[in-house]
Amino acid sequence: MLKSLLVLAPQEAVKVVSLPPRDPFDWITWTANLLLVAVGIGGIIVACLTLRKIERQTKAGENAAQAAFLSAQAVVNSERAWLDIECTHVCLEKSPTLYRILVNNHGKSPAFVTKLVVGRAYWADKIDDIPEGFVGHVAPETMCFNNVVPASREPITIMTLDVAKYPSGDDGRKVTFHQQITYNDIFGQEHRTESVFLASSSGFLQHLPPYTHYITTKQHRKSS
Repeated sequence: MLKSLLVLAPQEAVKVVSLPPRDPFDWITWTANLLLVAVGIGGIIVACLTLRKIERQTKAGENAAQAAFLSAQAVVNSERAWLDIECTHVCLEKSPTLYRILVNNHGKSPAFVTKLVVGRAYWADKIDDIPEGFVGHVAPETMCFNNVVPASREPITIMTLDVAKYPSGDDGRKVTFHQQITYNDIFGQEHRTESVFLASSSGFLQHLPPYTHYITTKQHRKSS
């Protein structure tokens, strides 16, 4: 049989001389897309500038609010009650171990005493750093009050304390008495004054000023 042969003629390379002319609609679409990109970039720039401006305004507002708060707090601190705790002998000759616990209001307005806590601690060697809120190693005595301490230079007796009722430092240990008084001022803030007294083996109490703390436990109460 005769086999038929298929001969393919070589293909010539197609050379593109020019692109077909753009349709006017293509130009409109391209221009619209370009405008959208430009608007988008402009929007991003405006948004960044706006955010920076808002941040600066927010920071300025926070600084102003903080300054106003500090100013108001300074006024409160200058006008509110400030209580100190003192201990004095009832009668040194007859009862050398019997003390009066006194509070003295050094502020300009009354204080409303709500609680007194008395505790004690024992130290084998030296007295360590006493942190705020520490009331001793033994379960403290807590007494609730509803007393008003006026702004006056005259101290007021809160209670009496007989240190002879408690173990002394005869065994070589040092004994400290810790007293904390909680009160409210006329601005609705709650405060606490803490004082520490060192007891000698004979029952004399010595105030330790480094461990006196004045703490604001609650800020202004919000009115309903």
